[in-house]
Amino acid sequence: MLTFESYTMHDYINLMKQGNYYTLGKFGDGELYALFKALGWMPREYLGNVNADSHQYFQSLGEAIHKTFINEKKYPKVCSEDWYTGNGNGRHTSILFKKYVEKFNLNSLQLHNVEVKDSLYDCAERGMLGDLKEQLEKMNFVMVSEPRKRNLNIKYTDFIEIPAVDCWLKKDQVISDMLDVYEKYDDVIFGLSAGMPTLPIQDQLYPIIGRNCWMISFGSIWDPYVNIRSRGYHNRYKSYQL
Repeated sequence: MLTFESYTMHDYINLMKQGNYYTLGKFGDGELYALFKALGWMPREYLGNVNADSHQYFQSLGEAIHKTFINEKKYPKVCSEDWYTGNGNGRHTSILFKKYVEKFNLNSLQLHNVEVKDSLYDCAERGMLGDLKEQLEKMNFVMVSEPRKRNLNIKYTDFIEIPAVDCWLKKDQVISDMLDVYEKYDDVIFGLSAGMPTLPIQDQLYPIIGRNCWMISFGSIWDPYVNIRSRGYHNRYKSYQL
């Protein structure tokens, strides 16, 4: 059985303040659907062939996500415990997720539960990201995301632009750009909001730079601040001003 740890936003901030490098992955139902489809466990037409951001479930993408689990590199991944237990919105993923964990003996995965008080996502919904923004602005924060995030009300050191749709097709270029930026600045903190390819990108880079920088998947928490509301939880935001 999987074990989920509880980490708050301020736990992650404190690690930044202490200079402790870490990589933090993330996955949701989109990543799970992609890998399930790649394994042939779901009908091709199930929920269509794109996720909430209109990214296609490419076979190669699903296979790459699968590899991040079976060749686990001992950095934590954030997800909702519901995807595994079947509570809440997890009822549509839990059966296959449990099958997946059992089949590939993945009970030792390091997972952080987003469904806890003061998690990154809880703070985002409650309009409490101010401390995170303040800390990132003190660092060499490099945003890795699509063009609309350039308008985010946060000071970043550099910006690596990815396509708004199907960025998987540019994965190798994104990795090359991140390596270039890594050489350009000291103590880089990469903030990735790059859709489903984020996990494979982090996983490929982790053995190269993961012990000397931060690579954090922020998922879609910034979206509502640039007028993108593609997830149900975005409608629960108390404020759309960062």
